[in-house]
Amino acid sequence: MSPDDIAKREHSKPFYVSSYRRFQLMRFSIEEINNSSSLLPGITLGYNIFDHCSDTQNIPGIFNILSGKDPIDPWATRHDNVSKVTAVVLSELKRSKFSLLNHTIEFDTNGDPRFGPFDIIFWNSSGDAEIVPSSVCSPECQPGFRKSLEGIHKCCFKCVICPKSTYINSSEDPYTCRSCDETEWSSEASTACTKRVVEFVPFEDAIAVVIMVGTVCLVGLCLLTSVLFGLNYNTPVVRSAGGPMCFLVLGCLSLSSISVFFYFEFRQRGDFVLGGLFDVHYVSDAVSHNRPETVNCSREDLVVPSYRRFQTMRFAIEEINNSSALLPNVSLGYEIFDHCSSIDNFPSIFQFISLKKQVQPWYRRSQGQSDITAVVGPFSSSDTATIAPLLMVNFVPTISYGAGSSAFSEKVKFPSFLRTVHSNKDLVEVIVNILLFYKWRWVAFLNSDDAYGSDGLDLFTKRITDTDICMAYSKGIGHNANASEIITQIETQHVNVVVVFVPEGTAERLIGTITELNITKKVWIAVDAWSLNKKLPKMKGIQTIGTVIGVAQPTVHIPGFNEFIYSTRRQSQTEQGELCNQYCRDCEDLTAEDVISSDPSYSFNVYTAVYAIANALHNMLQCESGECQKNKTVYHYQVLAELSKSNFTLLHENIQFDENLDPRFGSYTIVYWNSSGDAETVGFYGFNPSDNFYINTSKIEWHTNGEIPVSICSVECSVGYAKEQEGLHKCCFTCQLCPNGTYIDVTVDKYNCIPCDETEWSTEGSTACLKRTVEFVTFEHAAAIVIVFGTVSLVGLSLLTSALFGLNYNTPVVRSAGGPMCFLILGCLCLSSISVFFYFSIPTVASCLLRFFPFLLFFSICLACFVVRSFQIVCIFKIAAKYPSLHRWWMKYHGQWLIITLAFAIQATMLIFGYSFSPPVPLSNRDWEQSQIILSCDMDFKANTASAILLLLLCCLCFTFSYMGKDLPKNYNEAKSITFCLLLIVLTWVIFATQFILYQGMYIQTLNALAVVSSLYSFLLWYFLPKCYIIIFQPQRNTAQYFQGLIQNYTKTMSQ
Repeated sequence: MSPDDIAKREHSKPFYVSSYRRFQLMRFSIEEINNSSSLLPGITLGYNIFDHCSDTQNIPGIFNILSGKDPIDPWATRHDNVSKVTAVVLSELKRSKFSLLNHTIEFDTNGDPRFGPFDIIFWNSSGDAEIVPSSVCSPECQPGFRKSLEGIHKCCFKCVICPKSTYINSSEDPYTCRSCDETEWSSEASTACTKRVVEFVPFEDAIAVVIMVGTVCLVGLCLLTSVLFGLNYNTPVVRSAGGPMCFLVLGCLSLSSISVFFYFEFRQRGDFVLGGLFDVHYVSDAVSHNRPETVNCSREDLVVPSYRRFQTMRFAIEEINNSSALLPNVSLGYEIFDHCSSIDNFPSIFQFISLKKQVQPWYRRSQGQSDITAVVGPFSSSDTATIAPLLMVNFVPTISYGAGSSAFSEKVKFPSFLRTVHSNKDLVEVIVNILLFYKWRWVAFLNSDDAYGSDGLDLFTKRITDTDICMAYSKGIGHNANASEIITQIETQHVNVVVVFVPEGTAERLIGTITELNITKKVWIAVDAWSLNKKLPKMKGIQTIGTVIGVAQPTVHIPGFNEFIYSTRRQSQTEQGELCNQYCRDCEDLTAEDVISSDPSYSFNVYTAVYAIANALHNMLQCESGECQKNKTVYHYQVLAELSKSNFTLLHENIQFDENLDPRFGSYTIVYWNSSGDAETVGFYGFNPSDNFYINTSKIEWHTNGEIPVSICSVECSVGYAKEQEGLHKCCFTCQLCPNGTYIDVTVDKYNCIPCDETEWSTEGSTACLKRTVEFVTFEHAAAIVIVFGTVSLVGLSLLTSALFGLNYNTPVVRSAGGPMCFLILGCLCLSSISVFFYFSIPTVASCLLRFFPFLLFFSICLACFVVRSFQIVCIFKIAAKYPSLHRWWMKYHGQWLIITLAFAIQATMLIFGYSFSPPVPLSNRDWEQSQIILSCDMDFKANTASAILLLLLCCLCFTFSYMGKDLPKNYNEAKSITFCLLLIVLTWVIFATQFILYQGMYIQTLNALAVVSSLYSFLLWYFLPKCYIIIFQPQRNTAQYFQGLIQNYTKTMSQ
């Protein structure tokens, strides 16, 4: 995105009325002060206000506020920095104490307000914000005051100011003022101690300049004196002064003066100058100032690996300048700064964005030019977050070799930012892969309390969301972190694996403290910032803390670098830097071996960054012909465009950047700190999806007697068990056995037993469901064959009986059995038997209907016939004499057929009505046997209640009339046979009902069919068969005379 593209977005920003109100409040305040006679009389305040709508592309307003006489001149030393905005007078503001609208306005040592409490409000029913009333014994003490209890209640106290050289941390102990360390100081009412400033005379000081001049003169005088003494060596004066000893003394004086000079390596002129930011020194604690002052990095601790990276940039530029293939006839220069602080190190940045050594605040968009073509660095994410907005304003291409924060991938905020180190997102991916590889699910995460660590924590939290990994404990580690408290928390949570996502300096302090605390049996996962640290693996007691596994930048051998270091250590340059932080006093003491053996991490990243800029310039200056157009004007956004298209090979790596200007090249190595104190490579992580992760576990000597350590909250559940989470972490759980009809699929959901489908089944603790077998009785089944054969036999016997009764229709036996009614009964028995054939095979709606309807309808007619037959016999022998009129009516209107017809009509109506609303339908019974689906028919008993009641009523009437005719003539006495038939039927259905309650398996339908056949055989065998026997085998009993004799005997008996 070019400056033109950004300009198009300016008018699309949303408007905030609340901010506009604050803007007007500032104008009102200044106008009120200007109209005041007591405050600033005779002085008029003005204002220069800017709409600051962006945090990265809205810097010109800041430059305008910083400028003294329009341009900003990068400064070398401390100065007063008188600004247009004269309201910002720091020394007076710190001493502020005045009343304003019933508030005493004061600031503490950190510049935070001591005035203005918060109001606790609630939104009432009217939609207004109402203040909640307070209830306290004593108001809270102001910052810098300790509480002194009054009485027995901790809520009642008085406030006592903490004296000088003490401070109070109310979050830890609000009752005690703590003493500052010897290297710290504080004023009254301090909430923290401030690091004492270490003062010494820099080279730029006037006294230093005088001494330097004097030193040079000393050397010159020593040389002149030596020449004079040499020419007059044999004179008495020279001999008396010491003779040859004089030359030794003068030589020693000259050599001693060398220490006054410094070794300068920070600047080199060229056609195109690259900026460099390297934390050669490191400020461990921020120092507060009372006036504008940049930090003097040479006073701080030397970081040798950073010095190695600094030398890598110099080597790459020298290698390119000596190359005839890359940028021929063009020389690259460099302007490198020791960037040891993220907050007090801005002169170097102003130098990078200055044009002709001036930063001009602009009101219109710039074409993007400065004295620097591109910048390599800085190293850390915190440094980058601080300075990147200044560099982005003018689209200065900034290639960081170590800033891994994922925030820098947002091109809207950081349009000209590139990096040759992979984002923290990739680093976290490697760490998570290691945790998953070893099944470490209960981990702690220690991150630095800065942009780098916070970004790592956020990315790690998001990445483990859909994994089995739980973060048992996390802590941001600052400069004053309590390592003992952190370790206590880790031990309390029983965590055995700790991810340490911190920079190298923080790691050295933390791991050093851990070794002193005698912490053992842990796995420490180091990030690339400190995994190749040369000091820690050889620290005393490091082997006792457990196993250290690290993710590291791959060590790439850069040909010629070692020779370059040896050659530069022998040189002595005496040119002084124009700006501050361009010299390294400590570097003189380093040997070539010290530099070469230091941590090589990120060195190749620096090397790549320089070559990427060189290749971009090579393309822009059209150097393909062998000569570059070096007089061509180069704009930053043009360099950026070429950088984004980078595609070249460097030391067997294909250098390219993605759409976020993050690297597409490179890999990570996985290292292990062995017992020799070396970081041994045990695996790798590449960005090639086909083969991107490998660890050789056999190379790692675990602290747990060779066994891979375990770090879990709860032991994994056995097969068939579901996890039930306990507390906040999904890694802490109990195991619940999955019941019948459910299963657990850990690849889909480890926390819930999944119900099987209706057509499936499972036992307890199943991991999959099995298909249910569909069960029903086929016609080929042995039981079905027997029942069907019995039914066919029933029909055959019924037809034979009908034929026999037809041939003997006018005989007394047939007439006494019912005459024509016998044929109706036999016909209904045959029709009822139709139901039996539909109890087998797969049920359908039609088969379910025919399974019940014919039997219920025609069996009701059978029962009605027997009721009528029983009543008719009783009527002839008993009712006729007593109620002749009733007998005549019965005979005249054929009462028996009326009753049968009425029973048929009622039963048919009730069956049709019931089946219309709730017909029998096929049913799949899955409850009886979990492994089976039993096919049957579902009959609504409520819909068939009326039909069942009619059947029971007919049975009862039949029993009643049979009992009334128990003393009739033998040949007319049907009581015994009918009663026996009914008893068999009732017994059959009682047995079936009992079986139906106890058993509902596949054969219940067979038993139902058997009950139907048994009911039909009861009438056929025990009512009709005896009469067939008489007709065939006892014809003498089938005569009118025989029946007349029985009737006469009955009459005599009744008369007596």
